Amino acid sequence: MPGTQSALAAQWPGEIHVRVVDAVQGDPVAQARVRIESTTAVALTDAGGFARLRAVEPGTYTLSADALSYATVRKTVQVRNGEVTRVTLALEPLGLA
Repeated sequence: MPGTQSALAAQWPGEIHVRVVDAVQGDPVAQARVRIESTTAVALTDAGGFARLRAVEPGTYTLSADALSYATVRKTVQVRNGEVTRVTLALEPLGLA
């Protein structure tokens, strides 16, 4: 019908850019595993502690990050249509009381 618009907007995948740091020192954590829970999306951080998860459908997800000698951390994130979501995850070193 001419002149009408669809109520459905196009959905475009977004990206999640993650930085993983040591919660005590603030230093980047290299080779941390970052994943979107309940999916197969996984990435490893580089020497600067950065990782990217690409082609993520819009929605709410739980991210988790873990690395050798660190406790796993989780955070809920919202991915919006066609946007980049930036997240910093701070890992607590194991063995600290």
